[in-house]
Amino acid sequence: MRVGAILFFLLVSTSFFAQKTRNPDAAWSSIAIGLKFNDKWSDITDFGYRTISSEFIPYTYYARTAMRYNINKRWNAAGGIAFYNQKTSYLKENHEYGTEFRIYEEINRSSLKSHKVIFNQRFRIEQKFYQATSKKPPTQYMRAQYRIMTGYQFSSKMNIQAGPEWFESYQNKKIVFDQLRLYTTLNVSPGDGFGISLSFFKSIRSTTYQNIYQIQLSKNLQLHEQQH
Repeated sequence: MRVGAILFFLLVSTSFFAQKTRNPDAAWSSIAIGLKFNDKWSDITDFGYRTISSEFIPYTYYARTAMRYNINKRWNAAGGIAFYNQKTSYLKENHEYGTEFRIYEEINRSSLKSHKVIFNQRFRIEQKFYQATSKKPPTQYMRAQYRIMTGYQFSSKMNIQAGPEWFESYQNKKIVFDQLRLYTTLNVSPGDGFGISLSFFKSIRSTTYQNIYQIQLSKNLQLHEQQH
């Protein structure tokens, strides 16, 4: 069942490469800080910097934060806000940025850390608000996304995951395809709450596709020592 769902996504995605334009490759980096209040509540905040092409041209800056509630050991729900500042085109000579404010809600299902085989899912809904630029008037729309990741846990400090994420947008009273992402991610936890994630994914849109390389450094903090 799990393998079949992933193969279906991958099979559908292969048809999307026909007659598409390749956008410049991108490099994404971010720092995430997790703060655990108790066994139920936590906060996750991350700051990101994204570039395009081999020249590392600045493209996007963002800050994002969310509160998370653990329903049980497998399921959790979260809601948060984000601010994005993004170039209005890929052109090197373009120096105009557009501002976006985003509200999002999500529910996650994660495998237990004691299991070797990983099967994680995430469903997220975003409300996106864009300020006007020289190219576009102010706009707003909703976007839904569903991600499936499967993989293998080599140890408590290392795992590898891969899978698709499907995006659909609701714009002008219509539901339209936004993009499909195909991920491969290596997660390493050296210890003391630190984490490193190295990812490669392909973002496939209606007429274009893009290869993206990503690194995230994370640190988890605990507000209070656990009581025994």
